[in-house]
Amino acid sequence: MGVNEGFDGLGDPRIVTAQPIDGAAATPVVHTYTVTVRYAVDLTDVAVDPAVDACTTPDGGTVAGGLNNVADVTWNGIPGSDDECVRPGKPTLDKALVSADPVGDGKWEVVYDLTVGNVGTEATTYDLDDELLFAPVITVDSITVTGPEGVAIDPAFDGDENQRIATDVSIIGLDDDGYAPHVYRVTVIANVPLHFASDDVGEDGTGSPACTVPAGSNSLEQGLNNAATLTDETGGTQTDTDCAPVPSIDITKVMDGDPVQGEDGAWTVSYAITVVNDGAAAGVYDLTDRLRYGAGITVETATVTAAPEGVTASGTWTGQGAEGEPVNIVATGVDLAPGGTHTYQVQVVASLDPDAAEESTFACPAPGSGEPGGFANTAGVGHNGLADTAEACASPDEPGDPGKPGGSLATTGATLAWVAGGAALLLLLGMLALAIARRRHTAS
Repeated sequence: MGVNEGFDGLGDPRIVTAQPIDGAAATPVVHTYTVTVRYAVDLTDVAVDPAVDACTTPDGGTVAGGLNNVADVTWNGIPGSDDECVRPGKPTLDKALVSADPVGDGKWEVVYDLTVGNVGTEATTYDLDDELLFAPVITVDSITVTGPEGVAIDPAFDGDENQRIATDVSIIGLDDDGYAPHVYRVTVIANVPLHFASDDVGEDGTGSPACTVPAGSNSLEQGLNNAATLTDETGGTQTDTDCAPVPSIDITKVMDGDPVQGEDGAWTVSYAITVVNDGAAAGVYDLTDRLRYGAGITVETATVTAAPEGVTASGTWTGQGAEGEPVNIVATGVDLAPGGTHTYQVQVVASLDPDAAEESTFACPAPGSGEPGGFANTAGVGHNGLADTAEACASPDEPGDPGKPGGSLATTGATLAWVAGGAALLLLLGMLALAIARRRHTAS
């Protein structure tokens, strides 16, 4: 008898009919049939519980994704059966952010773990890709990846033009001896700007320093976002994402009212400095403030009159050092929460020597020039090796130009003497005119 050519294991399960078999003599007689099945399966949406070893359900059915096979034999009207069931290998993917830390010079080190498991009982294979979805203003300095022992990592992997980490990697079944998930670690050194301009952030969150979509399904280019994709041996794919938010530090400075001249001729000049974190992660900053007053203006006192709660201003600040000198430091190592605002107020009392005055005394310098002039002042903020500045300036009145904001120049002793002398002369001329008038009247 021959094998049934119509056998397909489904509509026609018969392999042979009325097949003779010799009787046993010293040893049993065995007929062996090998059934080979080629199949395709999409396990992407199949939930396999690794804690359950059973391949069949209590009512005799087959679990989702299971490969169950039942053989029946009938001899002399007596039936017999046997079955075997296996669960095919089903790789799984988990991506997790390990850390994201500033490391200086505007760079951040961000680390992700990609874990591939197999919840099936049979070995399987997979491909693994990883795509960096950072905000467009963030650039990559370097990227490295490590993987399980014996797995070949694609040396051209860069997370951008070449996203493939490994190809056709074999992972043994869950119940095989020595089974362990495959763990890949991706480490990126990225250049993160000090501040994210609002114009660079799209309505959908693209370009944001924040992670606006929950981990697992975030496909936007924002923060330090990253997406890993696993392709199983059937061509099905799984994608998992994780993202690290970053801070966005900005600084502004304004005159806190017009300069005021006192009765003693001294000027009181006040400034307000504001540091804002409109990002989505905390940031640590340093603050400086440098006075760039014009010729003939002498700083008598300089004081930080107000600082944010919990922040202690430096007791050695004078604001009168050259650029970069410690006496310009207002505060260091200040934590600023995402969405937080810190405001500082600075007050300076200065005197003006008219004999030493020149053009820079009465005019503010061009913004960004760094030159002295008037009551110019530059505040600076530093975070992770990056810095930005903000300027404010007003100027005292130039002689002969009263009424400008800030009042006129200080009145000097010489000025008072001229005024007194002029008044006396006018009085004398008046008395003389009166005497002449009376004499003429008497004569007439």
